[in-house]
Amino acid sequence: MRAELRVAAADRAWRRYDRRAPAASPDERHELRRTAYRRLAEARQALETAGAEPHRDPERFPVLERRVARAEEGCDAVTAYVVAGGRR
Repeated sequence: MRAELRVAAADRAWRRYDRRAPAASPDERHELRRTAYRRLAEARQALETAGAEPHRDPERFPVLERRVARAEEGCDAVTAYVVAGGRR
């Protein structure tokens, strides 16, 4: 399922952002954040497409949606932490 691959890519991207952003330079942080949010948008789009398909797995779909929602919350939390001047 294409949506699962996109969700996995989004998960990896936001976790990379979480690990590296606090110690990264502003330019690196910007690129990490941009990549994470881009992967999240791609995952959301893939989920919307998959949701319109009649043969989608009805039990798997909500799990993927929750993973994307948690990843979005994680990205937002990392961004707020870094903007507030947080360092690890």
